[in-house]
Amino acid sequence: MAPGARLHVLSVGVSKYGDKASHLRLDYAAKDAQDVISALINTQSGLYADVSSQELKDTSATRIGVFQALDTMTANMQRGAGRDVAVLMFSGHGALIEGEYYLLPHDVDARTPEAITTSAIEVSTLRKRLAKLGESGRVLVLLDACRSGAATASGSALAGDGGLLRTALMGLANVTVLTSSNSNQLSYESKEWENGAFTKVLLRAFGKDADADRNGLVSTTELTSYLSDQLPRLTQNKGRQEPAMEIRFQSELFVSGLWLEKSQAERVDGLDFDNGPGNAQGRATCRSRGSTLPQL
Repeated sequence: MAPGARLHVLSVGVSKYGDKASHLRLDYAAKDAQDVISALINTQSGLYADVSSQELKDTSATRIGVFQALDTMTANMQRGAGRDVAVLMFSGHGALIEGEYYLLPHDVDARTPEAITTSAIEVSTLRKRLAKLGESGRVLVLLDACRSGAATASGSALAGDGGLLRTALMGLANVTVLTSSNSNQLSYESKEWENGAFTKVLLRAFGKDADADRNGLVSTTELTSYLSDQLPRLTQNKGRQEPAMEIRFQSELFVSGLWLEKSQAERVDGLDFDNGPGNAQGRATCRSRGSTLPQL
């Protein structure tokens, strides 16, 4: 890590949507964003000279709010002389419409596919913003927006594909992208975890478990290897979920053994990450209008 490097975190989560998308609902997306940002901002001052954060949840996670926060992050990164690291987390619904991927903010108009295209966050536009960020340092993008099964108010299905989402952001210098699922897989959340599966494994990865060489740091390689191994294991009794990845840099990212609230650590430790969720009896929901899957 370069001396004087700073960490910039923007975490966005939408569980409750506005009146033009009130049929879209998630249980833990906002909490996902809160837990990830809390884990990072409370523990990384030992590695980074400064940690700055922006958190947008539910009503604050509007389209313009997200773009304004990205502008702030870009301006801060540009003062870092190429040393800084940015982390962008989005947890919420996503949709693929006529070949264009969209992230759905709180104020999206989801009554029709056409309305979504004029009110959501176009991934092609996000790509340009990330490219700008990548000019000033390394960028880690965490996207849990692959909610296959969501629909417009008019009943039109909204396809989601984590592999295509990753592909839409491929080839950006200094920008590593991790999506919560691949191809047409569902992304799960569960009362047992009190998070989405992607976030639950991320939080464990931010701890000592992903630090394979036990040097006190979690690298890009260690983070992605841990996700690739443990996310399918956690979800194997619900419906297999595998992350999609576009890795554009290799470096140390975080101090290992990050913050976990006591109650959260107990919940995580109660799950057998090495061999799947074991006897966990919580129901899992796919991130698609909060629909509940049968208990397995």
